[in-house]
Amino acid sequence: MNVYIEGQNIRLDLALKDLDGDPVNAGSGFPRLVLDEYYNTGSGTAYVHGVDDEITNSGSGAYGFDSVEILSGQYRYEWQVDGDAPWRERGEFRVVPDLES
Repeated sequence: MNVYIEGQNIRLDLALKDLDGDPVNAGSGFPRLVLDEYYNTGSGTAYVHGVDDEITNSGSGAYGFDSVEILSGQYRYEWQVDGDAPWRERGEFRVVPDLES
């Protein structure tokens, strides 16, 4: 599990590929990243490519989430892509307080 210090940039990457293994972009309004704090389940925040600046597309099939505004806690996330080739990718990370500030 990745551990970040509060205020540090959190980067989550997603690489989408077709069945031949070639990079491919998601359709309109996707991908979506749902971020949920472990002890606050059910109230996740959804970030959507093309709507939220935190989701970027740096090349064919290469998506990323960047944020420095996540508070201390343990989080789980799920990348979601719907349509002809639905995709789900899950992970988790932890944010700890910055003891030097």
